[in-house]
Amino acid sequence: MNEQYLSPAPLVSPIEQTPSVSQPKADGPLAQKPKFSLALIIGIVLFLLVAGGVVGFYVFKPQLMSLISKPTPTPSPAEVLMKVSTPTPDPTANWETYTNKYYGISLKYPKSFIVKDELLSLWGTLTLQENITVTNNGKSGNPYKITIYLRDARGYDKYVNFLASPEAAEEKRPITINGISGFELKSNGHRVILLPYHVNDIPDMGGLLIESQYMPQEDDLFNQIIQTFKFTN
Repeated sequence: MNEQYLSPAPLVSPIEQTPSVSQPKADGPLAQKPKFSLALIIGIVLFLLVAGGVVGFYVFKPQLMSLISKPTPTPSPAEVLMKVSTPTPDPTANWETYTNKYYGISLKYPKSFIVKDELLSLWGTLTLQENITVTNNGKSGNPYKITIYLRDARGYDKYVNFLASPEAAEEKRPITINGISGFELKSNGHRVILLPYHVNDIPDMGGLLIESQYMPQEDDLFNQIIQTFKFTN
């Protein structure tokens, strides 16, 4: 019998297996997703505020610059001069002037008036009368007239007592002309001013009585003439 030789089986080296390492399971806080910290949140808020302010500044910068750089309008020298030095026109600037040196009286009157001077004594008169030929273009009418009477002390006091009585005066008010105080009244359609006026060389002088017919349309003219009175004695 033939003997069969069986070749021996090759030796197989055992495969070395690397033992698997099991990953540890994360437990506790590490297993949770990280959260934003308080400092980070505050930082973001501050950043947004600063960024918003910067953006707002550049957006509104033209308006701000226009308000800051807009110059205050400066009035021209002519405007300043007009406001400061423009005087009120004097309606009596071109009037005529009457002067009585003996009694120390001067006044102004319109060029269209006629003056009748009879101040020759303590019972004298000075009349300023409108020239209707000039003012009314030759038409007839009642001229406006102002009469100034000089009165001695007795005659002046008589007028004062009569015109100052309640039954004689419709309206009465104090008045001062060139530093002399008297009173003005309206009586019987007339406008009357009484001023105590004394001249050193005339001891018996009592005062002035200024009278005109009461015409409302002539009130301004009457007041303008009265305010030109000057007393030099």
